[in-house]
Amino acid sequence: MRRYIETTPIKQFDVWFAPHPKQGTLWPSEIVLTDDYYYSLKDHAVPFDFRALKAIKNNPRSQDIYLWMTQRLCRIPQKKPLLMLWKDLHEMFGGRTAFRRFKQLFPEELTAARIAYPDARVELQKDGALFRTSLPPIPKTTVEVRKKIM
Repeated sequence: MRRYIETTPIKQFDVWFAPHPKQGTLWPSEIVLTDDYYYSLKDHAVPFDFRALKAIKNNPRSQDIYLWMTQRLCRIPQKKPLLMLWKDLHEMFGGRTAFRRFKQLFPEELTAARIAYPDARVELQKDGALFRTSLPPIPKTTVEVRKKIM
């Protein structure tokens, strides 16, 4: 089964631009999210550690891998690890890098991401990488978020 839902994340927005680049704006900009999108973000958010991103700031691909792992690894079923084949990894993280070169670079970039996310359970294999359920980089906490009523 496939389901398609047409929805937009933004209900309305007001953006104020100063007439000159060095001048500040007189009013704050505001974006109002649709309820569906707002609650989806609120209910499915996985926080990441900004210090970890800073530690790998000079390696954009490692940052991409880290951010992907933070939201994905905690959702993998315990008894069903995720095997991503090299072609899938290349499609997701390769950008314009040639496939062969990507396979050479990826292990080092994955290592940098794993240093930033030490609880990540990942094994490189001949066919690709095996990802296992892992604790999120920041433990889940409950936070009260109040919705602005207009």
